This record gives sequence, structure tokens and C-alpha cells, in this order.
Amino acid sequence: MSDLSRLPHTQTYQVLHPARKTSRLGKDYLAFRISDGEHCFRAQAWVGEYVGPEQLLHGQQVHIRGQWVSFHHRPILRCRSIAPTQAAPLALEKARTRIRAMLLRLSHPWLQQFVANVFADAEVLQSFLSIPASRHHHHAYPGGLFIHSVDAAWKVFRNPALTESEKPVAVVAALLHDIGKVSTHTRSGEYTATGYYVDHEALTLTVLDEALGRLDEQDPRTALLLRHHLTWSPRKQPIPRAIGAAWVRTADQASAAGEMRRLF
Repeated sequence: MSDLSRLPHTQTYQVLHPARKTSRLGKDYLAFRISDGEHCFRAQAWVGEYVGPEQLLHGQQVHIRGQWVSFHHRPILRCRSIAPTQAAPLALEKARTRIRAMLLRLSHPWLQQFVANVFADAEVLQSFLSIPASRHHHHAYPGGLFIHSVDAAWKVFRNPALTESEKPVAVVAALLHDIGKVSTHTRSGEYTATGYYVDHEALTLTVLDEALGRLDEQDPRTALLLRHHLTWSPRKQPIPRAIGAAWVRTADQASAAGEMRRLF
């Protein structure tokens, strides 16, 4: 970090949990975390030492210029300028690239059409792209559900333990494993009226009902396999009927755990 501290740093980040604070010497500053969706760091903007807005919003996208410093052997980005931007953080761009690559390489036309049917609903698509994956746990920022879902699907897509015939259903299941959250979470991370009473897992098949109905007509066996992948739980059935279901759950947990390691 001592070498890095001499170099200027500039990148687009998402702001997490900003707070205005006062140091022991009476100087005011903004303390917050910054995330590119894959890495999370601490950042500070001292009043009088940076150019930019006086307040920041949780989930706001900003372009930051600053320098790295070390505090108690931990890196902190000392901001010199902060500019709100519509540019997406690197992890969001990576997720977009990965989802395109996966869907293009799905060797199953009915599943490709199924995914298209799911996201033909503009409200579902907008929520999937914009809401957090959780309230206070992993990927807890606007757009987190999309980044987490694609990350889980990518882990399945790259899994050598699955055969080429097993992957398509498992990849789609991993991509949509949290789709029930479009009915239970808001963009700010709060519960909707539905989410206050109903867990998102109970709504997975409800959100996908229309698209699954079409898949039932086109490929009944694949529709059944997809339902199994989406609903299998080791608490109810220790060994899944299809091994891909276990890998979907593993990928979900690995993505969440990776995010938590980055936060702490």
C-alpha cells in the first residue's frame, strides 16, 4: 500500500452506507464504503480537501479520484474529487458481459426462450436489475441481485463437474434462484408488503409461473427439471434428483460468502 499511496487512483464505484463524522480534532468528513461489485473498500472525504457533493446516498454511483492511504494496516481511499455518474461499476459491466456469453452458449433453444419470456415482463426485469440481493447481508446495494445472480450462474457455467447436458438447466436455475426477491424487496433494500409476510423462496415459482407454463408446453421434462433445481433443499431431500441442483445451491453460497469476505 505504501507504493500505491504515491499513485493517483480514479475509478467508478458504488457508495455504501455513507455517514458524516467529526474527527477528534474537530474536522468533519464523510466516511463510507465503495464497491465495484467485486471488491469493497473504506473511503473518506475530508471537508475542505475534496471537490464534490456534501452528502452521498447509499447505492449512489460516483466517479472518484483520490489516493490510497493506510490506517491500522488497512487501505482507505482518501478522496480528492467525487462526481456522481451514470457509468456502471466494473462488476456490473462484467455481469452484463457474462450473462450475454452464457445465454448465447446455452445449447437449449427452449431455455433461451424461457429466459426471454421471464424478462419480457418489464417490471420483473427492472426489479431484477436494480434491487439489492439482501437487506444487510451480501450484495446489499442497488443492482446487487443482478450481480449476485449472474455470479452464481457463472460459477455453475464454469463448473467442470457438470456435463454439457446438465449445465443449461443448472445455469438458468442459478440465474433465477432469487427471482422471488423482485416481489419481496424494494430498490432501497426494504421489504415490500409481500416480503414482510412471505419469504422470497416461496415466490420463486409464482414469479416464473407464466414462463414455466409455456415451457411445460414446449419441453415438459426440462420444465420439471428446472422446477426441481429451483426448489430443491437438502433439509427436505438430502440428495437431489439432479446433481445440478446441489451445484446451484453451492454456487449461491459461494457468491454470498465471497461478497462477505470482501466486506470484512
